[in-house]
Amino acid sequence: DTLLVAPVIEAGKTSRHVYLPEGTWIDFHTGEVHDGGRFITAAAPIDYTPVFARGGQVLPTYTDVPRSTMGHFPRSLDLTVFLPREEGVFVSELQEDDGETTSHESGQFLRTTFTLTKRGNRCSLKATVSGKGFKEFARERFRISLRGGSPLSVLLDGKELPLAAGALELENRGQGFELEFQVP
Repeated sequence: DTLLVAPVIEAGKTSRHVYLPEGTWIDFHTGEVHDGGRFITAAAPIDYTPVFARGGQVLPTYTDVPRSTMGHFPRSLDLTVFLPREEGVFVSELQEDDGETTSHESGQFLRTTFTLTKRGNRCSLKATVSGKGFKEFARERFRISLRGGSPLSVLLDGKELPLAAGALELENRGQGFELEFQVP
């Protein structure tokens, strides 16, 4: 219930009706924000499938598409934060491990839990980390972008950070952090 994928399955159709459950939903491709609990007509051009992300979620993706996942341990990950309209506490997780063995069962992993809290026009994103790590871990940074709104300011552990094209770079080698931002 984090992502809603709405493929068109009829030849020649360029849109479709989609039911969005209660909550905030953000069009993954356009950034358009929708209130849930209703049907919408979603554009479905030939070059992409309509995808909607639930407000409050943090979606980790590769910054650069790997040629293969074999032996691939990225130096950078993108975190897309989908801002909700409603107040509340929202939790997402990222687990990183070697991807090949069962060593995660003995704690050889890093699990980052993202807790997004929205109160009025203030949001905080707190990342807490558990696990012992693993030898192949190579991540050095997160590139964080916000969808569903443009923040007026962003603070990292109390210090203001610059936004470039709606995103910020955050050095991170597996430690926790807290971002605070004010949205209009």
